Amino acid sequence: MPNPRFHLLFDIDLCGLAELPTLRGQSFTHVISIWGTRFPRNASNIVKAGFPKAQVLVTHFDDISSPDEKGALPTQKNVRTVLDFSATITSGSKVLVHCLAGISRSSAVAFAIACQHALPGMEQAAYIALKERFPRIRPNREILRHADGILARNGQLYRAALG
Repeated sequence: MPNPRFHLLFDIDLCGLAELPTLRGQSFTHVISIWGTRFPRNASNIVKAGFPKAQVLVTHFDDISSPDEKGALPTQKNVRTVLDFSATITSGSKVLVHCLAGISRSSAVAFAIACQHALPGMEQAAYIALKERFPRIRPNREILRHADGILARNGQLYRAALG
């Protein structure tokens, strides 16, 4: 059976920290800014200055997927905070998700948000649509694991993104 085409009712963009200044002034309604624990705590001021009309969520956790790695693992609380924030996204919203490289944490968050706003069973189609638009993505496993649990998707987010 072919995958149904996935259509998200809002626009979502991903970027890394280096690309963030080039997007200043665009009409994003929501910005999710993911910083590592070694980045400045005044990051919210930096992001809010660049996107003054957007609702902004700034969070700090590292791009790791195992407690054996150095840094702060994304926690269930981090992911729940992001999903609570993204629950306010509506049709026609323009969302920006960024992390340091725009590859792992931001893509996992964007995928989780897409699934949050889609019916269960659409996880694979949502991931394919995201991968077609952003071919470099490699979603963070720990974020996927937490999002899957919070959204009660029984492993579907994880399987869709990581096979």
